Amino acid sequence: MLDGMAESTLRLEGLLRAPGPGPRTVAERREARDRITATLEALPLRQRAAVTLHLVHEFTLNQTAAAMQCTEGQVRGFVQRGREELRAQLRDLADEGRSRSGRDIL
Repeated sequence: MLDGMAESTLRLEGLLRAPGPGPRTVAERREARDRITATLEALPLRQRAAVTLHLVHEFTLNQTAAAMQCTEGQVRGFVQRGREELRAQLRDLADEGRSRSGRDIL
C-alpha cells in the first residue's frame, strides 16, 4: 500500500505525462477564436444577432424570430447571408478545420 506522498507523486507524474495541447496549438486556437470573433462582430447587426442566437446559442428559428421580432423567413435569410460572409472571410480556417475534423465547420 502506498502512503499519501507516494500516491500524490504518482498522480502528479501521470498528469505531467498526460497529453494536452502544446503552446503552439493553444496560440493557434486563440488566434482562430479572435479572428472568428472579429469577423462575427463585423457582420451587420441583424445578421450577427441571427447567427449568434441560432448557431451559437442554438435557438430554434422560431425562438430566434421571436427574440428578434421578425419572421422565421427573415431569420433564415440573415443566417444564410451571415454564414456566407463568415465562410468567405474565414475560408482558410474552415479549410484547415475541415481537414482536421473531416467535416464542414462553417
